[in-house]
Amino acid sequence: MKSLLLFGSVFCFAFALIAQGSSTSMDLPAGCTVHPDLVYKTAGSWKGLLDLYLPGDTTKPVPLVLMFHGGGWNHGKKANVQRGALIYLKYGWAVANIEYRLLDVAPAPAAVEDARCALLWLVKNANRFCLDPQRIVTTGSSAGGHLALMMGLLPPENRFDKDCETGQNYHIVAVINNFGVTDIVEALKKTHWLDGAPDKASLAESLSPLTYIKKGIPPIITVHGDEDPLVPYSQAVRLHQKLDSAGVKNYFYTVHGGKHGKFSKEEGTAFKKQVKHFLEELGMPTGK
Repeated sequence: MKSLLLFGSVFCFAFALIAQGSSTSMDLPAGCTVHPDLVYKTAGSWKGLLDLYLPGDTTKPVPLVLMFHGGGWNHGKKANVQRGALIYLKYGWAVANIEYRLLDVAPAPAAVEDARCALLWLVKNANRFCLDPQRIVTTGSSAGGHLALMMGLLPPENRFDKDCETGQNYHIVAVINNFGVTDIVEALKKTHWLDGAPDKASLAESLSPLTYIKKGIPPIITVHGDEDPLVPYSQAVRLHQKLDSAGVKNYFYTVHGGKHGKFSKEEGTAFKKQVKHFLEELGMPTGK
C-alpha cells in the first residue's frame, strides 16, 4: 500500500474553519437544501439530532457523507463543523452532520451506539431523501475521526447496535480519518469517557478501530501531525502499518511539525486535493 508524507491538513476540519453560524444560515450552493435537526434516536430525554444537506440534483440517488465533530467525546457540537458540508455538496453529495451523546449525558459506548443508529436511520430513510446507501463515506476529526473509523470498520452485526433498527443493506466506500483515536486502551490514560465501565480494558479494546483491521474493510485516508500533543502520532502509524499488513488500500499523510489539527490554510488546500484524488480513485464523483 502507499505511504506518503505531505504537509497536509484536515479535509473537513479545514472547511469547518471558514465561518460559523446556524445550520440554516450557511450560503449553500445553488439548489441545495437542508433538513435541520432531524431526530434519528431518543434516549430518555436526550434527542439524537442530525442536519441533512441535500445537493441541488436529487433526481437519482446521491452519495452520502457522514460527518462527526470532535471534542474528546466530552464537548463539541455539529455546528462546529457544519461548513465541512460545503465541499461535498459541490461534489453533488448529500451530507449528514451528526450529534451524539457526550460524556455529561452518557459515558462510553454511547457515542458509538448513537453513530451507528444515525447511520442505520439514514440508510432506512434513503429512499425518502434520495440517498445511495451503497455509496457512503464517513469522516471526522479527533474523537470524530474515531467515530468515522468505527462506522467504517464495525461489522453489520455488532454489540453497539442494541438501540438501532438493524438489517439495512449499505456499503461504506471510504473513511477520511483526521487524526482520529485508533487505540482506546492507550487513550484510557487521557480520557474519562470509559469511567464507570465494569470492564474498562475489554470495552476499550472493543471500541478501538485497531481491533477491527482485516482484509475487506473500506479504504482509509489518514492525516496526522507528528507533534500532536493530544492523539499520539504513533496511533496513526500503527493504523497504517496494520492496514498495509492486511492488504487494505490506504493513504497516510504526515504533517511534519503538525499539532492537533492546527494546520495552515495552504496545507489544507494541498490535502483537499489529495482527498479528492483518493475519492476519485474509488470511483466517487467529485464534481466537474
